[in-house]
Amino acid sequence: MKKLRDHRPSPAMIVAFAALFASVVGTATALPGSNRVDRNDIRPNAVQSSDIKKRAVTSGKIGINAVTTSKVRDNNLTGGDIDESTLGPVPEVSFLKRFSARIPFGGDVELVSNGPVSVRAICVLNNDVNGTNPADGVMIYARTTAPLSFLSGNDDRRGDADGSGLADNETLDPTDLINDSVMFDTVATGGAPDEQIVENDIDDGWVLGSDGSYIGVDGETTVLGLRTLGSDCVVMGNATVAKL
Repeated sequence: MKKLRDHRPSPAMIVAFAALFASVVGTATALPGSNRVDRNDIRPNAVQSSDIKKRAVTSGKIGINAVTTSKVRDNNLTGGDIDESTLGPVPEVSFLKRFSARIPFGGDVELVSNGPVSVRAICVLNNDVNGTNPADGVMIYARTTAPLSFLSGNDDRRGDADGSGLADNETLDPTDLINDSVMFDTVATGGAPDEQIVENDIDDGWVLGSDGSYIGVDGETTVLGLRTLGSDCVVMGNATVAKL
């Protein structure tokens, strides 16, 4: 019996064998309590998307500048996702504006506007049409709410032409009369109530505000009609709208 007891493994040997066994086969021991797993307990690249609970990753858990362009799905962000105050200025561009209007006699309508300047049309019956009185007709004219604007058309207010300084009739101002700011017109002398006219004006017209707001109207493609298409006056055309 004494010889058999001499061959029993010592406690130290038992501990050593247990450690060796654990290192070979691994362990799957549950850690007690909560918040006991730290980054040293997880093998690199071991956590996959299927291991993460849905909606568990919140904004507070995402690092600053961690979400890059490659991680955002194409065409997935909408206007509500953008803080507009963080955007830089958008470059000004020009665009084409089509206009059309049926106007009764005595009517006055806006066709195009841009900042302080606008282009309007008025339908006149037996009154003053750009210096012809009495007359019937339609006029396309410019308006501005800003002094020292400029105009080109049937009436020209294009600045100081002789170097003597700006005169009142060389700029377009808010108080100028319609007959002093006409771009295009079509006129029928008064007393011809049955006269019908459909025409254009070969002149080009534009208005330029003192802040750089611009409207240009192509006279050759602009139609002015008097007593036609079932209306007292008709205007149709294109305008280029831009700003410096």
